[in-house]
Amino acid sequence: MSLVSIKQTLSTCIVSQLIRDEIGAGKSDKEIYKKLEDEFGETVLYTPKFDMQTAALWLSPVKFFSGGLKGLVFAFYFSVV
Repeated sequence: MSLVSIKQTLSTCIVSQLIRDEIGAGKSDKEIYKKLEDEFGETVLYTPKFDMQTAALWLSPVKFFSGGLKGLVFAFYFSVV
């Protein structure tokens, strides 16, 4: 077992225990999400916000798709001409 997998397993156990404790304390889903985000950052929720730091990640699929589409149109145009 590698060090990375051990670290991921420990992180998963910590998050799972935190969620169990919060549910046991009667916290709502929103309160639990907020606590997870505060302690581990927004990436733990797999729903990063759209802001200036994540704009490149959110917009990169559009950029690559439009670039590929332009390349196909360009290749088709010059294969016909």
